[in-house]
Amino acid sequence: MNKARPASVHGKPATVESASLPGRSPPPLLDSGSPQWLARRKVVIPDPPVGVLDRPSLVERCAPAHHHMTVLMAPGGFGKTVLLAECCRRAQADGCLVGWVTLDEHDDAETLASYLALAFAESGAALGIGDADAEVDSPRHRIDALLHGIGTIDHEVVLALDDLDRLEPASVALVDYAARRGPGNLHLAVAFRTPPPGLDMATSIVDGRGLIVSADELRFERQDIALYFDNALSRDQLRSLWAESGGWPVAVCVRRYVADRLEGSPMADQLTWSWVRTSFFHGLPASDRDFILEVGLFEWADADLLDRVLKAGALRRLRSLATLFGLVHEAADGSFSLHPLLRRYAANAMSQSARRRFRSVHRRIALVLAERGKVFEAMQHAHDADEPRLAGRILERSGGIRVGIRDGIDQLERAAELVAPEVVKRSPRLALVRCSLLAVRGEIDQARAQLMELTERVEATPPGESGQLHELQTDLALTQAIFAIVGCAPIGTTDVQAVLTQINRLGRDATEEPTVQAAALFGQALFAYETADFVNANALARRVRTTTQATSRHLAMCADFLLAAIACARGEPG
Repeated sequence: MNKARPASVHGKPATVESASLPGRSPPPLLDSGSPQWLARRKVVIPDPPVGVLDRPSLVERCAPAHHHMTVLMAPGGFGKTVLLAECCRRAQADGCLVGWVTLDEHDDAETLASYLALAFAESGAALGIGDADAEVDSPRHRIDALLHGIGTIDHEVVLALDDLDRLEPASVALVDYAARRGPGNLHLAVAFRTPPPGLDMATSIVDGRGLIVSADELRFERQDIALYFDNALSRDQLRSLWAESGGWPVAVCVRRYVADRLEGSPMADQLTWSWVRTSFFHGLPASDRDFILEVGLFEWADADLLDRVLKAGALRRLRSLATLFGLVHEAADGSFSLHPLLRRYAANAMSQSARRRFRSVHRRIALVLAERGKVFEAMQHAHDADEPRLAGRILERSGGIRVGIRDGIDQLERAAELVAPEVVKRSPRLALVRCSLLAVRGEIDQARAQLMELTERVEATPPGESGQLHELQTDLALTQAIFAIVGCAPIGTTDVQAVLTQINRLGRDATEEPTVQAAALFGQALFAYETADFVNANALARRVRTTTQATSRHLAMCADFLLAAIACARGEPG
C-alpha cells in the first residue's frame, strides 16, 4: 500500500507498434509508428511509489489468486491502484501469470481486446494466439481466443484492470463476458470508484468466490498514520491528523509531502487543489461536481438543513453519489459533514469561480441556522457570504448581550468579531455588546466612556421608536450589571446600588424571558456573596441552577462555581 502518496494515473498510450501484438495489426485508434514504451506503460504493473507503506494483512486479504473476482471500490485517493499493483507483484512472486491494463474512456471494445492480448504478452505468457487468429475481427472472438489460451496453460492467471469505471458500456460488457466465460485458472482483479453498469459482481459474491474491498478497509488507521510518519508524531499530533484526515490516504499524503514541506507557501494549496480538481473530480458530471461543491460549504448539515438550503431530496442525492463513499462523516445525531479536505477545496473553488452562488448558499445556510438559534455558526456563514449587515442582524435578533449569558462570554466575543464596526455604530444593542466585552477584557476607561454615551443614547430614545425600547433598556441594565460584577466600581457606591435595584426588578419581572430572569438572580447571588450574605447567596444560586439546566448550560455552570465558592467560604471544602 502506498505510504499515503496518491496513486498516480498511469499514462494512456495513443499508439502501439504492430509487432507488439503477434499476428495482428494495431487497432484503429493506435498509430503503429509511435514508441513501444507508450503501450507498455499501460500494460505493465506500475512501480511502487517512493515511501510505500507496507500493509501485509490487507495485501494478503486482497490476493487475487484467492478469488474469482477481487474488487477494490473507493473514491480517488484511497490507494486502490497502489494496492492492486502490490497484490499483482505478490501474485507474480508466487508464480502467477499477471496481465495488467490501466483503462480510460478511449478504450473501445476493439482497443481493449488488443490491450488484453498485449498485457499477457508482456507478462511472458505463451497463450498460443497466432496468425490463425488474425482473420478474426470481432473483439468477442479475440477474447474467446485469449480465454482459450489461458485455459491451456498450467498456471493461475490474474487479469488486473485499473480504472474500470472509465470504460464505455460496450467495453465493460466485454470484461463481464471474460469474467463469466473465463476458465477456472483466470482471476479478475479490478479497481474503480463507482460500479460500472454491466459488470456482474453479485454472482461471484453470492457464490463465495468474490471479494469487495471498500473505502472503510482502505482508509488508514491511526497506527498506519503513525508508521507512515516513522513514529515521529506526538500523541497530540497523531490525534489531530487522524481527526483532520479521517484516514483518507491522500489527505495524509498532502500533510506529509505538501503541507509540512511547503508550510505557509501558496504552492501548498495550489498542489492540493490541483490534485482534487484533476483526480478526484475527474470524469464526474458537472451537475454532480457542482452539487458536491455546494454541500462542501456546509460545516455540518442534516436532512432538513440540506433540503431547505439546496432542494428537497438533497441528502438522498448525496448518499447516492458513490464517488463520496467513505468521505461523508455521519454523526450519531444524524448530522453529517464532508471530508475537511473537500470542504476546503469547495470554499476555494467556489469563492474564485462561482462567487455569486458561493455567497447565495452561505446566506441561505445563515438564515436557517439563525432560525435554529445557532448564532455563531449562522454569523460565520453570513460573514462568508460578505453580508456584514446580516451577521449583525443575526446577533441582534438572537439577543445581543444575552448570547453571552446563555452561551458564555467567549462565545459572545467570537460572535462580536464577525460584526463589522460600521454595523455596530448603527445598532445600540450591538454597541452594548462591544462595550461589555471591553469591560470584561479590562479596558475599563474605554468601556466606561462608551457606556456613558450609550446610556444617554438609550435614555433619549423615544418610546415608540423601532418598538424595541424595552429590549434596549434591558440590555443596558445587563451591561451595567456586568460592569459592577467585573469590579468597575466599589460595591457600596450609589451607582452599584442602582444597578442592584435594576437587577432585582428584572428578576421579579414575569414578562422578561427566562434567561434574563435567571441572569438577574445570578447577579443578586453574586452581590449577596460579595457582602458575605452566604445563606441568601446559596439559595439564589440554587434557584439559578434549577431554572437554567435546560436553557443555559453556561449559567448553570456559573451557578455551580458560585455554590462551590460559597461552600469554601463557609468552611465546607467537601
